[in-house]
Amino acid sequence: MLGFSKIQWNTLHLTWVAFFLTFVAWFNMAPFNTTIMHALGLSSAEINVLMVCNVALTIPARIIIGFWVDRYGPRNVFSFLLVFSALVCFGFSLSQSFNTLLATRLLMGIVGGGFVVGIKMIAEWFPPQKMGTAQGIYAGWGNFGSAFAAFSLPLIALPFSEESGWRVATGLSGLSCLAWAGIYYRFCPDAPGKGKDFPVDLHGVVEVTSPRDLLLQILFLLPVYGAMVLFIWKLS
Repeated sequence: MLGFSKIQWNTLHLTWVAFFLTFVAWFNMAPFNTTIMHALGLSSAEINVLMVCNVALTIPARIIIGFWVDRYGPRNVFSFLLVFSALVCFGFSLSQSFNTLLATRLLMGIVGGGFVVGIKMIAEWFPPQKMGTAQGIYAGWGNFGSAFAAFSLPLIALPFSEESGWRVATGLSGLSCLAWAGIYYRFCPDAPGKGKDFPVDLHGVVEVTSPRDLLLQILFLLPVYGAMVLFIWKLS
């Protein structure tokens, strides 16, 4: 189907599920905002701060994770990120104070950089003429993790009390990441001959080779950082 080999299908499915689970973990707080506010006696302003913290480290994390992927390979990095996601989920689910929630949501923002890993993995396993289809499947199903968290986690929490339901659901999202970390490391190898010394193909990317290019790059990124600054200013 689609001209993919068995090993390519294996890599694609294992990788989009990893991406999917990191997004479930990243968005596992949103369905329980009101519940957490009531259970821990938080204000709506504190909940808004937690939501901002959830994305505060995502942009720098994606850059750092990109460096790690080039150095250590996507299999190692994605496996590590899944374990990291699990630990943060466990910490979040056991939180008893605003400060603990704040710390875990800041760390969870790092998990949002996970999609970078899969892009590298797919790029190494698929030829250019099949890259668009493979990346589309990877990104489409992976991003669905945010929507899946919104409707599935409340169902998991439903049989439990208000105090414990959100903890069970978010803890299970972490447990899923932990289980998949082992599966991914065991069954999803890096592409042969494309280890840490494999040079990244720069064909078609935006090159920043002069002060003018740097200025243009900054201008392109201003809306992203501007929106974040505006959001934080509104909260304050």
